[in-house]
Amino acid sequence: KNVLQFSRRDEAPKQRPAHTPWPCWADTYRVDYAHSEVQAMKGRDPREYLVSTKSFKPSAEDPERVGSVMATKSGEPKGSAVVEYPADLVILAMGFTGPDKSVDPMGMLQRDSNSNFKAAYGEYSAEGSPWTNLFVCG
Repeated sequence: KNVLQFSRRDEAPKQRPAHTPWPCWADTYRVDYAHSEVQAMKGRDPREYLVSTKSFKPSAEDPERVGSVMATKSGEPKGSAVVEYPADLVILAMGFTGPDKSVDPMGMLQRDSNSNFKAAYGEYSAEGSPWTNLFVCG
């Protein structure tokens, strides 16, 4: 099994950039314990940068489960193909900005008062999802 973490942003710089002086949050490259654990186990950083999720594709074996994530990479030549990333489990961690409308263009997933995808605390299963293995956090 593999673990991938998609980021819409490019890899952060190693040194603090001028636009984030102290006491601002330092927008610098960090390696979390989970990143280093995957690096040690799989031989590569689990992060994929400049990735934009376009849609989720149902599993061929069980249409109630996500089978893959369809995404594009920013910076690729115009007209580049959508990449299919097979998935047994999908966790959406949206951070501070919340999900783009393009992630759920049909509006199937319920949202909370902050426009984040809604999930019961401790369960994290996306409310309104047609798939049983789509989880949200953040």
